[in-house]
Amino acid sequence: MAIRSPHSVRFIKYYSVIMSSIAIVMGLYHWGIALAVLATGLFALLFFIRHLYQREKAIAALSMQLNTILHQQKRIAISDYEEGELSVLKSEIQKMVTRLFEQADALQQEKVYLKDAIADISHQLRTPLTSLQLILPRLTSATLTERERMEYVSEMTQLIQRIDHLINILLKISKIESGTATFQQQPVHIYAIVQQAAEPLLIPMELREQQFTITGSTTSTFIGDALWSVEAITNILKNAMEHTPAHGNIRVTISEQPLYTQITIENEGNHIAEEDLPHLFERFYQGRTTGQWNVGIGLALARMIIHQQNGTITVKNRSHNGVIFTIKFYQYTI
Repeated sequence: MAIRSPHSVRFIKYYSVIMSSIAIVMGLYHWGIALAVLATGLFALLFFIRHLYQREKAIAALSMQLNTILHQQKRIAISDYEEGELSVLKSEIQKMVTRLFEQADALQQEKVYLKDAIADISHQLRTPLTSLQLILPRLTSATLTERERMEYVSEMTQLIQRIDHLINILLKISKIESGTATFQQQPVHIYAIVQQAAEPLLIPMELREQQFTITGSTTSTFIGDALWSVEAITNILKNAMEHTPAHGNIRVTISEQPLYTQITIENEGNHIAEEDLPHLFERFYQGRTTGQWNVGIGLALARMIIHQQNGTITVKNRSHNGVIFTIKFYQYTI
């Protein structure tokens, strides 16, 4: 038994009604009236057929557009339709397509980020791992003295610590970029977090005979996360220490302004090339002064942490020597 479409059934129904009406009129009235009724019925029938044709054509066009989006992954605007069922359907399909492409874009961005992150990790770990591979065979040498053996062990320990430091920073950067890091919104006492950030660096500074001082306000606060802020300031101080010569000075100054709280960290040492200054906070940036300012990823992490807390960080060369980092934590959204 043949299956008829809803449109075919409707057409047959209307056609039967029209023909039955014509037969009744022809049996009761004059042929002229019957012909008028016939003409009206035929006009209505033609109008209905035209409506069905346009509807089928619109559905076919919509189907073709969806097929293009599905198989060719092209972003095309779905045709507009007059008010009615197709217009509502078009609107809902357009919303669905837009959402699907947004999800596809997000997945592509995550894919690119993952690729870059893996490349960063591979690049940074390759050098210390290669050094470890070169040192390990030497430890088995029978001619190695105890002093030489201890020197190799000390060097290996430093390389392992470097690898551990890199992995920890990369993991923290990944947490922030992926949106999984949690930042508290509580009053943070700046003087206290600067002291806490400097604590693990005091002995290395003493061994380098460097002078470290904190001046300015001891009561200034901002709304943020103390632990993450300590991480950021530690990385900046570490870079300052590594690029300050023996007997040099590292100074931190805290000041309170009407709209923000400011921290400046300055050190004595070499200047940074002017063309490198705008890129200093980029991850693994290699500039003209790489040999003197090897910033790695510590400053990149510091900037990310500060930005997450409604803050900014800038860097510039001092007039005579060294550089100065300026951190501002704003009281209001900027």
